[in-house]
Amino acid sequence: MNFKRLSLTDLKVDIPRMPTKNQLAVAIESADVYNKWANNSWGRKLIDQKKRASLNDWERFKVMVARVKRGKNSLAHLRRIFYARWSLCTS
Repeated sequence: MNFKRLSLTDLKVDIPRMPTKNQLAVAIESADVYNKWANNSWGRKLIDQKKRASLNDWERFKVMVARVKRGKNSLAHLRRIFYARWSLCTS
């Protein structure tokens, strides 16, 4: 593997030099690497990407509708704040 493609993380596994496949698997399990990765922001991002990729048309539509609704709610909240401040400035 090319070194340019490698990325260092804070996850660390103590292994002997030249471990066998079984030794490596045991070390990874004992260090709880998979749970740490799932709770890591990078790991959560990759999990979310896989989830989004597996959605069907209807689920993607529901996500889009929820995003539009959330955007309208935040826009309404910003308008209330803006008009409240505007009324204070003009009075």
